Amino acid sequence: EKNLELAEERQLFCLADDRVREVIASYLPQLRHYEWGASLVAAHATRFSYGTSIESRLAFEAFDRYGNAQTIGKVLLKWRENERVDLLSESKRRWLEDEPLQSVRKMIEHLWVATVEDWAEAVFGLALLDAIVYPLLFRGLDDFYLRRGAMGIVLLNRHFYDFYVEKKEFTQTLFRTFLGDAEHGEENKKQLAAWAAKWQPMADAAFQGLARLVERAGGSPQCERSEFLTLIS
Repeated sequence: EKNLELAEERQLFCLADDRVREVIASYLPQLRHYEWGASLVAAHATRFSYGTSIESRLAFEAFDRYGNAQTIGKVLLKWRENERVDLLSESKRRWLEDEPLQSVRKMIEHLWVATVEDWAEAVFGLALLDAIVYPLLFRGLDDFYLRRGAMGIVLLNRHFYDFYVEKKEFTQTLFRTFLGDAEHGEENKKQLAAWAAKWQPMADAAFQGLARLVERAGGSPQCERSEFLTLIS
């Protein structure tokens, strides 16, 4: 938060570059809806998971994801106030209609349904999707922004990527614990493999859509999906 305050104080969020504004408009406002959707998944998992060590961590994530959505909204409102650039009004329509984002939206909505049946499956699917979205959009575009002097966006990216790294440590530990369970480890391994097979096609479509968006900006379309699946296999 202090990094974002510094960026605002030093006017590092300036959107004078039309190309920077175009790239930001293609995904960042719409991610408010992604974070809100992820918050619902975590909140539902908090309700139905077992044990304080799991419930409390998922509760923190639910609040953090809601806070992420608010942070994006705050930045968008500042741009509307200071830069006379309104990226907020069209964000819902673009989340519902823009082609590169539709597979991401589809997977989030399917994860809402999955939470009704099995909170752990929904947490697994969200971790898989995060391993695509965060590296692609909050790391893969850094070079583009740096070349154009958009330092405020780089700091904003760091804020979100730090959240992802912390969240990733928890989910990896959670599923490794499932795999290492003395009584149910083998059954859990089969279940995780079944979830991976189920969600991979949707995750791959999400990657392809976002990768095209990143490539059009000259960014590097890298994700951490394979690393996640390797660690929990």
